[in-house]
Amino acid sequence: MSKPSKRLILKRKIRSQKRQLAAFSFSANKQLDRHIFRRWQNVKSSQRFATSWISLLILLIIILGVQIRSLGSYYLTPTPVPGGLYSEGMVGTLSNVNPIYASSAVDTAISKLLFSGLVTYDSSNKLVGDLAQSWQVNSSATEYTIILKPNLKWQDGQKLTADDVVFTYQMMQNPDAQSPYIGNWSGVTVTKINERTIKFTLSNSYAPFLNSLTTGILPQHLLSKVAPVQMRSISFNTTNPVGSGPFKFSGISTNSQGQIIELKKFDNYYRGVAKLDAITFRTYSSSDALLSALAKKQIISAAGLITKDSQIPSKYFINSFNLMSANMLFLNNSSSILSDVNVRKALTAGTDIGSIMQAVGYKGVPVREPILKGQIGYNPIYSQSPYDENQAKSLLDKAGWIVVPGKAYRQKNGQDLTLNITYQQDDELARIIDVVQQEWSSLGVHVNITIGQDTSAAPKFLDTHQYDVLLYGINIGADPDVFAYWDSSQIGKKTPIHLNLSEYSSKVADLAIEGARINTDIDLRAAKYQPFLQAWQSDAPAIGLYQPRYLYISNQQVYGYNSHTPLNVPADRFNNINEWMVKTVRTKDL
Repeated sequence: MSKPSKRLILKRKIRSQKRQLAAFSFSANKQLDRHIFRRWQNVKSSQRFATSWISLLILLIIILGVQIRSLGSYYLTPTPVPGGLYSEGMVGTLSNVNPIYASSAVDTAISKLLFSGLVTYDSSNKLVGDLAQSWQVNSSATEYTIILKPNLKWQDGQKLTADDVVFTYQMMQNPDAQSPYIGNWSGVTVTKINERTIKFTLSNSYAPFLNSLTTGILPQHLLSKVAPVQMRSISFNTTNPVGSGPFKFSGISTNSQGQIIELKKFDNYYRGVAKLDAITFRTYSSSDALLSALAKKQIISAAGLITKDSQIPSKYFINSFNLMSANMLFLNNSSSILSDVNVRKALTAGTDIGSIMQAVGYKGVPVREPILKGQIGYNPIYSQSPYDENQAKSLLDKAGWIVVPGKAYRQKNGQDLTLNITYQQDDELARIIDVVQQEWSSLGVHVNITIGQDTSAAPKFLDTHQYDVLLYGINIGADPDVFAYWDSSQIGKKTPIHLNLSEYSSKVADLAIEGARINTDIDLRAAKYQPFLQAWQSDAPAIGLYQPRYLYISNQQVYGYNSHTPLNVPADRFNNINEWMVKTVRTKDL
């Protein structure tokens, strides 16, 4: 075969192979497009479809979870359970928790938790045994025999006995110990009968004596070697206290805001171990600092604030306790102007308690007589005169204080009717003073205001009585024995404080008060008080205003305490502290 023929045949083979390769390439591309690229587009479309369904499913799951949670909130309620930490803030400083010295709000609060007394008060403000199991009183109310509960323990494990009780009260009676409560124990002999029995023998009959036995008891085994003159300054009082109360001392520290006092529950507490695991107290220098700490949730509760209800944010839980105290305007009967009963009655009739309560800013219990509503002897028929401006003006005319044309105030013998009112610096009392000044000015009285700057427990004006009118709060307590405030024997008494603040003298009132306090029969005591109430109403030695409150503001619910229970003193809010709870779990509402 010739060369040209071979080349021709080779070219034909090459062209044939190219055509076959082109056909295969076309066929391959066609198959790729059919089986890969077109299906990939379908996969992409399917992926978008699947993603949409998965997103919808997730959304449905979230909605279902929210519904389940909402239904849970509807059918399940928070139920308090034991455990957890409670924290409370107060204005002030811890200085001495020893119960024979504690007097400030912070000191008495901590002391109440660390130390137990012989008796305490229940939810109805009735006396019940604390360390005491029972007691007996003789017919003349001069001997009180106390029997302790068995198996009482101190927080260090030692046994608490009658020796500790005798030691506590004898130390309080010792003048070298300098207890501020020594005056309450004059003429009382404390005797140990046996390990669980103590007898208190009084020099005079005194029916309310059991109310004096709420003082915390001290451990003799730790303090018996301390000289009375040194008792006030020992470390036991601030950093190493040991009591028998529901909580024991854990530690104290300071920061830029104040003190931090830590307590933990006492597992052998005789009334049942506390449901709270621990309590932390924080002290602050001002109400503003205390409220700031509450807002930042550094504490659960702010205690003892003085403010109007309208100024408390609605997000907080508000609980207020009525104190068994009375805010009054004490009219100094020794004042040349106020020695006239018609002037005193005029001021009573010219004082609108309703306007004062509006200024105070919360619903308080009015005080209309020297015994509080609900106490032995209280009788509404002896309430002070109601507000009547016309009657007030008529009484001032009768007293010779007349309106003189062109003169700003009433006059008598050329002298203005001027009264000096004294009060201790306090926002709530300041609001009262504003109302009183306006109301009395409308009667023609020139009112001068003196603000007491002495912040001690016994301000100077309580000793000097250098005032015409004193706006002040007195503590009455569970028992209505008001001897210290209204008996004439308490005028000019040679003690740091003489509490007959009106310098009121009435033989009828004296006989009634003194007779009532020596009788243990409740009905007889009530009858004895009636002449006193009648004399007080007639003589108008003071103007009753209202019972102040003790305010609690919390940023979460605190369970266990009852704000309907009146408090004899603020520390009594802890009478049932072993029942308080702050920890909760959600349970089905039955």
